Amino acid sequence: MKRVMNRALAALAAVAAVACSAPEERIVTGKVMEATADALLVTHDKMITVFNIGKADLSEAWGLPAGAPVTVTYTVSKKMFAASRVVCDKTYAGLIGSWVHPVPGNEQESEGIELQPKGAAASINRATLLYETWGLSEDGRLVLTGKSVGNGQTIDFADTVEVVRLDDTELVLSSASGFEERYTRR
Repeated sequence: MKRVMNRALAALAAVAAVACSAPEERIVTGKVMEATADALLVTHDKMITVFNIGKADLSEAWGLPAGAPVTVTYTVSKKMFAASRVVCDKTYAGLIGSWVHPVPGNEQESEGIELQPKGAAASINRATLLYETWGLSEDGRLVLTGKSVGNGQTIDFADTVEVVRLDDTELVLSSASGFEERYTRR
C-alpha cells in the first residue's frame, strides 16, 4: 500500500510540475496580413492567427510589411498567442518601393517597377510590359508576373530572377541567361 501511495504522489508531483512549468514555445511560418503596434495577423495553413507582439523581439521584423514571409515564435497563455520573436524576410521588406533605370536610347527618361506590399506590382513608364504581382520563391528569387502588350496581342508572363544585390539605393537582378538589370530606388 505504501508503495502504491508513493507512486501516486510521484505521479501527482510530475503532473503538478508540468502544469506549473512555463508554456511551451511554438513556431509558425506564414505571411504578414496586417500589423499594428501590439498585434500581428498572420496567414498560414489556410488560417489567420492574431499574435500579441507587444513584448516580442522585433529586431528582425523589418517593419512587418504586408505580404512578407514571417516566422513567429510564440506561447499560448490565457487563450492568447503571445509572440516572443518575430522574423520577417529581409529581402521582401527591402524590395518594397519604386525601382527605376534609364530608358535605353533615351537616358533622360526612366522606367522600372513599383513593388508594393501584399505582392502588388506596377510598371513605371512601361506601356508594353505591365507588371501585376510579385513575390519571392522558396529559394529567394524574385517572381514577377504581368502582361506583355504589343503587336495586337496580350501575353501573360511570369519572370523569375535572381536578386544579386539589394540595399537602400540599388537593386541588381539577373535572369537565368545571365542578363543583369540595375535599378536605383526612386
